[in-house]
Amino acid sequence: MPAIVAYTQQQLLDLFGRILPIGYWQPIVDREGDGLEIFQGIAQALTLTSQQVEAFWKGGLLTLAAFGAYSKVEVELFRPSATLGAVDVLAGTVVTTSNGGRDFTLDSVVSFGALDLGPKTVMATAIYPDEEFNVPGQRVTAFGEIFPGSIDTIKALQQNPPYGDPTIQVRQIPDATGGAFPALEQLGEDRGLPRLLGELVDVYRWRIQQLPDVVTPNAILRLITGLFSSYGLSSSTIEQNDLLYQTCYDGPATTFPSSDYDPNLFCYDDPRPTIPFRNRWLDEIEARGAFIVIVPNLQAVSDFRFIFDDPALSPGDFVTVAGQRAYSAYDIPVGSLLVGKLQGVYDGFDLGKQAFYKGLFAQLEGAKAAGVFVVIELEGN
Repeated sequence: MPAIVAYTQQQLLDLFGRILPIGYWQPIVDREGDGLEIFQGIAQALTLTSQQVEAFWKGGLLTLAAFGAYSKVEVELFRPSATLGAVDVLAGTVVTTSNGGRDFTLDSVVSFGALDLGPKTVMATAIYPDEEFNVPGQRVTAFGEIFPGSIDTIKALQQNPPYGDPTIQVRQIPDATGGAFPALEQLGEDRGLPRLLGELVDVYRWRIQQLPDVVTPNAILRLITGLFSSYGLSSSTIEQNDLLYQTCYDGPATTFPSSDYDPNLFCYDDPRPTIPFRNRWLDEIEARGAFIVIVPNLQAVSDFRFIFDDPALSPGDFVTVAGQRAYSAYDIPVGSLLVGKLQGVYDGFDLGKQAFYKGLFAQLEGAKAAGVFVVIELEGN
């Protein structure tokens, strides 16, 4: 099936040149303005339509569907006079587009001094994840005409002091970018597999792509191998009746040819290393019918823990095999190189790691045979 790729404005203008008589089209192009702007406007409108068709096509494919993302844009706040003095415009103030009513909220406080008129720049975030919030900013034509950006109205002004200056206005210069409809999450919901809190994009995409492959031991092995191989890690399974896992109390003090029986396996307070996983007391669940999945102890999938005297020296020190860990910094400034990175918090934990193992357990529950229990154990515990 051929891929659907959006056309650019120039590609569509070139199309006009191929389908219109050259004696009609070439003079318009040569004059650059005498009627050409009409075709440029048509081409731009068709470009937006083409982009929507591409997004719709990708949204139906598990391998290409976009993860939900919120548009971000820098807007300017300004006022005609400073007669009302100092005032703070608070984070959460809602700005919108008068055409279409697409709402954004301010990410941080904007302070106007007693004599400040602005403009003051601040980042704003769309209230819904969708491409439709990637609204265009200011445009300047070839003749110097200025068309204002789409965000031009303050819808819900929050200030300190309250109603301190209702004359403050907003405008948008750059384009809003980054918005994407959560097509991947919708495909997962359609399959009864909602995204888990903190679950990474690649892990979630892999999880909902799995075809029904259930019941057999090999199905379990294929599931865990596929999940951990993407990180370059491995895992293993143990069935509770395996002699390499556990034997019995007062077992014979001898070995048997061609047997895995180890007379020294069963003991109390085993001082031997915890790897490999073995010599565990069987409870009622394991004794009835269960299997154990030994998984690597993932480190820093999306770890929000705050570390004093962090030894990291470069951004690469915060990247791990499975994801990233947080910067141990207070109040990472908007617009810095750390935007999009994790900021450490007190009593934080690895949200992505918890989501990963929860998703694994859900997959195993769906793949195992009825009446069989599954137990997940971290390697080294």
